[in-house]
Amino acid sequence: MSEPPIDDTLAQGLRLEDKGDFQGALDLYQEARDRFPDEARLVHRVGVMYIRLDRRDDARVAFEQALEINKDFAPSLTNLGNMALESGDTDTAVRYYQRAIAAQPDYPGAHHNLGIAYRRMGKLSDAVASHRAATRHERRYTAEQDKLRLRGTGASGCLGRASAILFFLGGSAYLITRLHV
Repeated sequence: MSEPPIDDTLAQGLRLEDKGDFQGALDLYQEARDRFPDEARLVHRVGVMYIRLDRRDDARVAFEQALEINKDFAPSLTNLGNMALESGDTDTAVRYYQRAIAAQPDYPGAHHNLGIAYRRMGKLSDAVASHRAATRHERRYTAEQDKLRLRGTGASGCLGRASAILFFLGGSAYLITRLHV
């Protein structure tokens, strides 16, 4: 029997996450790391699960490992920025977000979180511009996440869309104490 493609594994993990089974998703992602050692998305998901399980030191290590695989992986850069923002290091957070945007200009999470950092710095016009950029890019990103979540389920359309919107909004609302996925 052949190994499932990485997207099947990520889709299965995202569905576990959507159900709130963060430990189950973490176990799945960790097991899959042996089969896909060079997959930054997988290592990043491990970090996200550590955040969900309130294991921030482990999360930081996972995000840094994802960057060892792909130094320009925008989601991990963004989450390291979020961790810096949570600890009150706004300047470092801004540098991570700017690096993420330079690597992937259409990644909405980096734009959104940069807007939050700018707002904290009192740079309101920059904050508004960042939030507008996030909104511009969000639809495409959400559609990509929908496709991944629905992979192999036979489901389509509304169910995945509602799930992805809630997940993204949950990431935005929970941003300061969590991270953007």
